[in-house]
Amino acid sequence: MPWPLAQSLRLKITVFVFPSDISVIGFDDVLLSRYSRPKLTTLNYPIEDMAANAALLALEYRESPEQYSAPEGLKYLPSLVTRESTIRNKSR
Repeated sequence: MPWPLAQSLRLKITVFVFPSDISVIGFDDVLLSRYSRPKLTTLNYPIEDMAANAALLALEYRESPEQYSAPEGLKYLPSLVTRESTIRNKSR
């Protein structure tokens, strides 16, 4: 079980009420996060883009390892998937 889900279950057994007392956020948008109670807010990374770029880089390296230069500055921005385990901060 993913760590944030396990922790939310553990906290739910205690006296915390989600999300008014405590918020929990995951980082990999696993399938269980959509079906947990409360549904887990999480980050969704562009895994398909990351895998496609990794495959292209591996192929480039295989073609000419001595001329290969690792790219700099590749960034993958996650998107926030807001579900039931968090609430907006009302002080902002």
